[in-house]
Amino acid sequence: MMTTDTRHTAPAVTPRTLSTVEAAKYCGISEPYLKQARIYGDRDGRTAGPPWIKIGRTVRYLVDDLERWLLAQRRTHNKFGRVA
Repeated sequence: MMTTDTRHTAPAVTPRTLSTVEAAKYCGISEPYLKQARIYGDRDGRTAGPPWIKIGRTVRYLVDDLERWLLAQRRTHNKFGRVA
């Protein structure tokens, strides 16, 4: 006689937000870069980091914001007008 497993497994949930460590891995950049970008922004010729949110003491990044930020960093030419 065959028995049927009646337990249900929850569907996989894709997180909407990522921690700094997760966001750095997702973007392929360092965690210190993200931390510095939050503190210094785009001053002194630095590239501004992605938007972030703070919930209590926790810093989180929305996956959609990371995607938009990554696309905005796309370059086809360097500062000398040469193809990168």
